[in-house]
This record gives sequence, structure tokens and C-alpha cells, in this order.
Amino acid sequence: MSRKRKQPAARGLLMVPVLFFALSFLLLAVRKGDWRLYTLAAAWPAFCLISGLLFPVLVGMDRILLTLTHFISGILLLLTALWIPDRLLFMLIQLAAGCFLMLFSLALSSSSGGKTAFSAGMGVLALVALLLPFVFALPVDTGYSACVFLLFPLCLLGRNRQAGLGLLLYLAGLAPLLISGNWASAAGWTLTGSFLLWIASGSWLTGILSFLSGAAGWIAGALFLPSMALQQLPRLSVSELAAAFSGGLFGSGPGLGSALPAADPPVIWPLIVLSEQFGILFLIGLILLYAFLLIRSASGALLARRELPALQTAGLILLPGIRAVLSLCALSGLIPVPASGFPLLSPDPLVYVTDLFAVGWIAGQLTSNNRDLDEDEHLAMLAH
Repeated sequence: MSRKRKQPAARGLLMVPVLFFALSFLLLAVRKGDWRLYTLAAAWPAFCLISGLLFPVLVGMDRILLTLTHFISGILLLLTALWIPDRLLFMLIQLAAGCFLMLFSLALSSSSGGKTAFSAGMGVLALVALLLPFVFALPVDTGYSACVFLLFPLCLLGRNRQAGLGLLLYLAGLAPLLISGNWASAAGWTLTGSFLLWIASGSWLTGILSFLSGAAGWIAGALFLPSMALQQLPRLSVSELAAAFSGGLFGSGPGLGSALPAADPPVIWPLIVLSEQFGILFLIGLILLYAFLLIRSASGALLARRELPALQTAGLILLPGIRAVLSLCALSGLIPVPASGFPLLSPDPLVYVTDLFAVGWIAGQLTSNNRDLDEDEHLAMLAH
């Protein structure tokens, strides 16, 4: 009964992005007189409303998780319309591909998540993603996607108590990331992989050994790899840092910020534009929403009755969580800019659809948890 009482509140939450984006795109359309913005003022809120009502019924998607995901994705679409309107069509294609992959991942999590063949296939995809940058100069970041794919065979080895093979896989994934200079994905993989090996094994020795092995790889990379040299890693320019905080607490207003160059923008440009034009308070609010999304996702791991789905969900929460912290530190100028950007706000299409794949997988676990609870309630009723 408690879960049923929460449904009207979740449907009420659904109206927040609908109204926000309808008004935001309409205001921008009136100001710029662009027919594409008038279309978006009707189309994106309608999509949020229809999918928010239908997806939970048709595919069992968690409504709160879906609403938060649509809201953050809609922010990326709105910022694209504000700063780089020529990329609107490409961004819509990116959002559509991500939504499709999210639904596909949701279905896959319940049908194939525990199969050895599936984990092996994800490992092969990870290997391809790790090696491609050494063969081709790619316009997308494959490192983060490789980390997500590698989680599945790592979790399977951990569940099977094959700590030695798990440690080898962990180091095999870390080495290409360091060699290619993808330090942010390497950092996420180091922390997430060592944590999962520790949790799966239940041994402090395994956790400490895996973390120390990763740290040793980091030290060796910093000392001997030119790609990991601190002075070679990209940082925000002085003008980009100044723009990020020039809007103050409440921002300069949508479309009224400084004219930053749109050519070759840093991957965290959505955070820059958001902070400048909507204000630091709005940025903090968005960060809190994403934190709530992670907390909501964490219930998928905490309430899971099987070890493997719990490990998978924990990894899919930790990886983007670490990415979010690194992106915010880069926005403040403390560290270099990560290649993948803030979760669900990345303009990199491969990173974005990987984020939606992770959301779909977590949503599938939440659905499985609800199904287990329904079965328990049914059995309890039969017992009485």
C-alpha cells in the first residue's frame, strides 16, 4: 500500500519538467523568433509527459528515476538551444538514441544480466572500446563506455569468488586508460573496481591489494607516460572560468550570457553555460537533483536479493558519481577537464548514450525489486 500511495506524488513530480521546459523554450522562442524553439516548447514537454505516463505502465520504468533523467537531459537540450543552436538536430538524435538504449537496457537487465555469455560479450565490447583510440583518432570518448562494459565481467568474477582473475581484469582495464591519457576514466575505474572487488570478496586484503595495484599503475603512468603529464592535460581557460561564475547566484538570464566561442568547446561547457546564465543556485539545485537520482538508484543495490545485480548496480552508481565530482572540480579550475563531462549533461554522444544505458539497467533492477516485494505481499496474503 505504501508504494501505491507514492504513485500520485510521482505523477505530480512529472509535471515539474513539463511546465519548466514549456515555459523555458517558449521564452527563448519569443526572444529569438526561431520556429525550432516553438516546436521544442511543445514537443519536449509532450515527450516528457507521455513517456512519464506510459513507460512506467508499459515497461515498468521507475517514474521518479525517469522524471529526473528527462529533466537533466532536457537541461542539456535547452543549453544547446541557448549556446549552439546549430547542433539542435544532432542533439535530438543523441537524446532519441539514448532513450532507445535506456529501454533496451531495462529489458536486458532482467533477461540477460546474470548470464556468463552476456558478461563475456560486454568484456569484448570493453576491449574494443579500450583499443580503438590506439588505432583511430576518434571524436568521442570510448574510455568511460569501456569502464561501464568492464563492470559486468568484473562483477561476475567477483560473484564467483574468482578474485585473482578479477584483479587481472581490473589491471587490464586500467592500463590502456592510463596509456591513452584518459585520467578521469582511469580514476573512476580505479576506485570503482577496487571497491567492487573488496565487496564481492568480503576481504579487506583483496580490496587493499587492488587499490594499491591501481595506485602503483597511476604512479608509473605519471612518471613514465607523456600522455599523463599534468601540463599536457587540458584545463579551462581564464575566460571560460570567468564566464562560469560571472552570472552570480541568479545568473545573467537565459540567452544573455557572454559570447564564448562555440568552436571546440570543453566537454563541460553545459556546466559553464548553466552556471553563467541560470546562476550558481540553479547549478547547485541541479547537482542536488542528480545526487537524489543516485540515492534513488542506490535502493536498487541495497534492496537486491541477488549478489550479482547488487554489484552491477553499485558499480553503475559509483562510476558516474565519481565523474560528477571530477567535472565539478574541473569547473572550479582545481583539476584538468575530464574527457567525459558531467553525467547526463555530456555533449559526447557515446558517453551520453552510455549514461542512459546505465539508467535503464538500474531501472530494471528497481523493477525487479518491486516485483519481489509484490510477490512477498501476495504470499503474505495467502498465508493469512
